[in-house]
Amino acid sequence: MDIVLATQDENYLGLRDVERYSDRSGFGADLVVRTHGFCAALHFAVEPEPFAAFVDSLEGMDRSLRGTARLQSIFEDPYIELALDHAGKVRVSGDLVQHGPPTQRLQFEFMTDQTVLAPFARDLRACLSVRAS
Repeated sequence: MDIVLATQDENYLGLRDVERYSDRSGFGADLVVRTHGFCAALHFAVEPEPFAAFVDSLEGMDRSLRGTARLQSIFEDPYIELALDHAGKVRVSGDLVQHGPPTQRLQFEFMTDQTVLAPFARDLRACLSVRAS
């Protein structure tokens, strides 16, 4: 399953080939970011609890038009974060790290509007109900 944050410009955040691990220990996906001339792709793994909390936070943001949602593994550095500002814009940011040698890192940020929240949360929520492969 591919999940894409549907921005209205050239910025891109996507989770490709999202899968739930067969032992139900978490989820894995290829995280792809393209923004302002930079791009990165890395395998991203996260446990069920932070994944569900991220989805809950996104749904809360969509309802209240306030808040922040962060997706980050309990044991790893990479993260993505969505935060609403006072004008209803969503700041999408993150820190993608691939430890080396050599270590590679992309810190990114772009803005989009709040209409991306509901579809993104809905698609992520669907992953929680998918049986492990």
